[in-house]
Amino acid sequence: MVTSPAPFQLLVDGEVTTTVLKNLSPLTEYVVNVYAVVQEVSSEPLKGTETTLPLPAVLNMNVYDETSSTMRVSWEAAAGATGYLLLYRSINASEPQLEQESMLSVGTDLCVFSLQVRVAGGVTNTQLVELIPNTEYSITLSALHGESTSDALDGRGVTCT
Repeated sequence: MVTSPAPFQLLVDGEVTTTVLKNLSPLTEYVVNVYAVVQEVSSEPLKGTETTLPLPAVLNMNVYDETSSTMRVSWEAAAGATGYLLLYRSINASEPQLEQESMLSVGTDLCVFSLQVRVAGGVTNTQLVELIPNTEYSITLSALHGESTSDALDGRGVTCT
């Protein structure tokens, strides 16, 4: 069962005709009721429903300079990002990537867990190191906005032999 948060009230001066609602969650629908208040008496509400925009996401990820054990990843900055989270995992490796990546055998399925790199907000590139030669990697990049994460951008890279 999903519970709604407690209603939030914001009182503004009678001459004010616009205000900004702060600290809202991204991609969330909000119901807004506006009341006129005159001497402790409230009018019927003017009702509206609005949905907040998604968080700005990373654009144009580029994987380049692949070697047998490294590759570089660059991207266009996301507006207001406080950092970036890059997840990557080998797709076709026959062995775990050193001790950083672990494999779990479930029946006949092999599950490979992702490695992660956190990058500061002002940085728009990083190098992935200690990769397995001749291996394809799935790369997922998200912008961090405080404790929240934007939609992810997916890409792939292949190390050389």
